[in-house]
Amino acid sequence: MLDDDCNPFIIDFNCCTAIGTPAKGGTPGWTSWPELASVENDLNALSLVAQFIREECREDTTTTGLVEDEDSKLLANDA
Repeated sequence: MLDDDCNPFIIDFNCCTAIGTPAKGGTPGWTSWPELASVENDLNALSLVAQFIREECREDTTTTGLVEDEDSKLLANDA
């Protein structure tokens, strides 16, 4: 997640579980509440975070550029 100054910090440490095992939860608004843990769930959540950064931290061009670069990498990996 990001604080009010767009500095990242890690949350939801207890939500991690092995791929294919029952999902343990998530943060409302940032998850689709899947039944099983999967890479797709992580990529979906990461895309929501990237979208949030683009919309909320637009004035920081360094952050915006990094997000766009990471989005390109994610999209390339999905192909």
